[in-house]
Amino acid sequence: MKEGLNWLPKVKQVLDKYHLNKAILQATGSQPERRHDIYVAIRNGDRSTFEKRVNELINNSTSEKELKRIKEFKRYVLNNWQGI
Repeated sequence: MKEGLNWLPKVKQVLDKYHLNKAILQATGSQPERRHDIYVAIRNGDRSTFEKRVNELINNSTSEKELKRIKEFKRYVLNNWQGI
């Protein structure tokens, strides 16, 4: 998908809400109380707050599996930040 941006002028990449929501739900599965703050940070385009809130998820993770899932979520969102 991203490669197509180079072929078509004036095209903007957009991260669809379905996949973003799915990623948020997976990352916050065991910490749902943190979900709202992450949604707000993304909606407001506040990358700094987003990173702080996700780092809180990371610091409070209780298993390696959860930690991996949260780190993948963080990378996914940050790599697609311009499309949000």
